[in-house]
Amino acid sequence: MAEEDNIQNATLPVPENRKSRPWWKRLLRIFFWMGSIFILLIVALVALTYIYQDEVKGYVIDEVNKRVNTPIHVLPEDIDITIIKTFPDVAVVFKNISALDATASAKRDTLLKAESISLGFNIMDLFHGNYSIHQIQMENGQINVRLDEKGKDNYHFLKETEATSETDTSHVDFELDEISLTNVMCSYSDKKAGAFYQADFHSLTFTGDFGKDKYDFGTEADFIVEKIVLGKSTYFKKDPGSIDLVIAIDNSTGQYQISKGKLKVAKLGLDVTGNFSEQNKNYLLDLIVKGDDIDLSAALSLLPSSYASDIADFKSTGEFYIDGTIKGLLGDSATPDVITKFGIQSGTFARKGGSARLTDITMDGIFSNAKGNDGIQVNSFKASTDKSKFTGSFLMKNFDHPKYSTKLSGHIDMAELQEVLAIDTIEKAAGTLDLALEASGSPSKGTSLTSKDFRAFKTSGSASFTNGVFKLQGQSFQVDSINGKLVFDGNNVSAQNFSLRAGNSDLSMNASVKNLLGYLFTEKEVLDISGKLVSKNLDLNKLLNSEKAQNKKQQDTAYRLVMPERLRLSLNTTVDHVIFRKFEANALSGSVTLNNQRLTADPISFKSMDGSFMGSGMIDGTRGDSLLITCSADIASVNIYKLFYQLENFGQEDDTTITCNNVRGNLSSRVNFASLWGNDLNINEKKIYTSADLTITNGELINFKPLEVLSKFIRLDELKDIKFKNLHNTIEIKNRVINIPQMQINSSALNLTMSGTHNFDDTVDYHFIIEMDEILSKKWVLRKPQQPEYGIEEDDGGHRTRLFINMKGYIDDDNITHWDRKGAGKALKEDLHTEKQNLQSILNDEFGWFNKTKDKKEDRKKDDGGKFILHQDDNAKPKDKKKKGDADLDDVDDY
Repeated sequence: MAEEDNIQNATLPVPENRKSRPWWKRLLRIFFWMGSIFILLIVALVALTYIYQDEVKGYVIDEVNKRVNTPIHVLPEDIDITIIKTFPDVAVVFKNISALDATASAKRDTLLKAESISLGFNIMDLFHGNYSIHQIQMENGQINVRLDEKGKDNYHFLKETEATSETDTSHVDFELDEISLTNVMCSYSDKKAGAFYQADFHSLTFTGDFGKDKYDFGTEADFIVEKIVLGKSTYFKKDPGSIDLVIAIDNSTGQYQISKGKLKVAKLGLDVTGNFSEQNKNYLLDLIVKGDDIDLSAALSLLPSSYASDIADFKSTGEFYIDGTIKGLLGDSATPDVITKFGIQSGTFARKGGSARLTDITMDGIFSNAKGNDGIQVNSFKASTDKSKFTGSFLMKNFDHPKYSTKLSGHIDMAELQEVLAIDTIEKAAGTLDLALEASGSPSKGTSLTSKDFRAFKTSGSASFTNGVFKLQGQSFQVDSINGKLVFDGNNVSAQNFSLRAGNSDLSMNASVKNLLGYLFTEKEVLDISGKLVSKNLDLNKLLNSEKAQNKKQQDTAYRLVMPERLRLSLNTTVDHVIFRKFEANALSGSVTLNNQRLTADPISFKSMDGSFMGSGMIDGTRGDSLLITCSADIASVNIYKLFYQLENFGQEDDTTITCNNVRGNLSSRVNFASLWGNDLNINEKKIYTSADLTITNGELINFKPLEVLSKFIRLDELKDIKFKNLHNTIEIKNRVINIPQMQINSSALNLTMSGTHNFDDTVDYHFIIEMDEILSKKWVLRKPQQPEYGIEEDDGGHRTRLFINMKGYIDDDNITHWDRKGAGKALKEDLHTEKQNLQSILNDEFGWFNKTKDKKEDRKKDDGGKFILHQDDNAKPKDKKKKGDADLDDVDDY
């Protein structure tokens, strides 16, 4: 025992100077061994992929060729095997790969194109020799799915595998559980339906055990909606979006249960739950769609781009909600029932930078496409501003044959409303409008409203204006003091005590307006207005003037007059005072009609220029590029100076013709006038016809150039101011020539007979026969050559002297006047003869207004009592006999 105790108590010898290793050396040693193992593992994996790469590539390429029926383009050197990026999986990577449309067409487009597509499988498959592809990744590419006009697609690229699967000896199988896309542009176009969808997926992942009958399918996506086009409308351009979706799939029963479905585009978010199932290549849907507390601006982003541009300058706040169900079959020939409630709460709508805004906007409605109950119904819509408040409702039933009805009522401050809406055709609006309107109607067949349908629309209610003001863009004047009431009945409107001011003009009307809706909403219907129009002052200078001319401060006012094609007027008109250019008239009354672009006043009467006018006139605008203006008038006791002044000297402004500075006296006349004018109211001088049977009393010719040049033959101071008691003649203007038949002028200075022509270019051909009695002979001295062969004086034995003078050429020519040898011979041998003319034939020759008559001789004999028949004297005058010993005037040379 003692010995055992000694053995137990014995201690082993301790080596001298022994020390433990530092901790950092032990750590470094661990890292060294781990790194060595990792490097060895990497080398082994690289070696494995190198060893098996030809085998794997061959298997995968063979399998793809067996399963795909569309050409795939990839170079052999762009096919690789990697394990580094996909560890612990091995992946076959196809670089710069593309696939064409899976169609039978000889000309194919690109279905798929990618920088890389990798097929991943487990590393252990290298040892088993059978490869199970469970992951597909696509990076930096595009997918273009298309349906042509016949509904044929381009994406069925997989061959039928049912027959080959039974005898399949392939070493490659697809047991996918994940498909992911990174930076892939996806598009879908359906030419038959007129639809196009395009989105840029930054990331898109599909997960699930796709090889099993039952599994949970999940998808997450982050994308940008490039654009969605449906028909002619574009939606969601460059808007961000996301998807988070989980669906329980049972392939054995064809049942799908959506347990989670969140879709967000722009600021619009929707939750989708429910289920659907497969039934004979269709899907039976039972889904619930909700969107609560959606920002109103996000809801407005749903509008097509054509409408979105209209509200780009607006800002909105408030909440939009949607709560709907989708039930029924979905397929090529089946559409499920969609019933959705929607509305707005606490909404505001204002123009950016503006002070006025629509507030307290509320709305609730329902949409349904269920047969027998389809339509859109807005049960109530309310909005207000600081000074306005209005409400309304809308209903459209039956999309196949819609029936419309709407109501609108309220008190509206038009200045506020214009500030909010900023209608670009209106520069200014003010005043108040009180509305209480209802309207209903439907198309007679189909879905489109025709002009006939608008005529059958039923309206009721009224619109009352108080101190209204409107100024249209580009208009030189504003319409203000708008007061009165419009009463709606059917498709017609009656204007009751409706009055307004425009420029310096005022109008008051009680009238019936027919076919208003057809006129407003179609391009063919005619607006018919009939009633009574009263005005205290009508300033056409302001009403017809263009703002462009005023901005240029032009001396001459610029006008534009076009007869509207779709307006029919019948107005009994009374105007106290009217002004146009220099023309002024008072107490105008008559019947004014507009039909088929012809404005007619018949009869019409007014007082002007100290006299009175009565007659009829017409402006024919059917030519489009010009206006045919005709009139027939009886003029009584008009101040001839004012006549020339207010009618702007009939377009003659120089001192070589008769202007307001040359004439005085009172004029009575029967005038027939026709002319062509441009739409700018500039006259075409080549197309003027005038016949005037006129009488001037207490007349005076002042500084009249044609008479002044007689001083070459007669020294007479009174030639500058000739006064006469009466003058009567029928003047004709045609082909830019004023034709003056022979007329007798008995004046304070001398008695003369005058006839001739005066061209608008101031070339004249006047013939004068001057008679001076002995009392007046003391006041003048005949200037003539001393040679006896120039004796063109004729003494009729009654102490009367007759002189024949011809003025021919340009009126400013000093040598224009001559002794009139031919005129003297004519006076002795024959009378002047004029032929009665029918204005209707003249209008046809000059303006092509009537059809040509077959028998002109018969028409000359015809007098149907029309207003445009011109009358002239056909009675021949007796010829003067030549005295024995008198010189033959045919042998006398011109002086």
